[in-house]
Amino acid sequence: MKMKSAVVAAVVVCGLSMPASAVGASVTTEPTPSPAAAGPAQPPSHAATALDELADKATRKVQEKYPDAVLWVASGESPQGPTRDMSKMTKWIFVYNTMEEEGPASVRVLADIDGTMEEPEEYDHPFWGVAPIGTTRVGMTLDQAFERLKQAESDSKYQFTALVRPYDEEGGETADREWRFNNGYHGACGLGVNVENGNVSPYC
Repeated sequence: MKMKSAVVAAVVVCGLSMPASAVGASVTTEPTPSPAAAGPAQPPSHAATALDELADKATRKVQEKYPDAVLWVASGESPQGPTRDMSKMTKWIFVYNTMEEEGPASVRVLADIDGTMEEPEEYDHPFWGVAPIGTTRVGMTLDQAFERLKQAESDSKYQFTALVRPYDEEGGETADREWRFNNGYHGACGLGVNVENGNVSPYC
């Protein structure tokens, strides 16, 4: 693995790059129905299962060398451009903080939903700007999040998504994770779906 001196804090978060100042900004819009109000829970789709298995595989690979490493962000892209089909979000980046006192502070793994995965890239700075998500198994799949989003604004397509745990407006971490959607690099604005209650909020 090669050590990289670039600060990994701006490597991912929906569109594969977002500054910390953009991560926590969120203004709540009209809430979508809560998961409990939306009817019986549906079993995870094949795509959702594949993503969880891919994230687990990346975590095992990283923790072989850094046992205490924690997943901070999972960021996906549709290589074919903006889409309403979340199964086309096939390119994924998983970013971990190693929690090590010495050596690389963070690690990035590039992977494909088909299971192929590059060797981890090491960075000498920790990932910051959001709190750790820990896992992609958060109770709301990417497909379910996008269904919530369509209820709020039905016409948009998105090329990028990310599962993040933002800080609140006072700078403290929140307990709720969000699936975020946008169409641009370098801190593009977009919409987030709270995995706990289904609320849809813009961020910028």
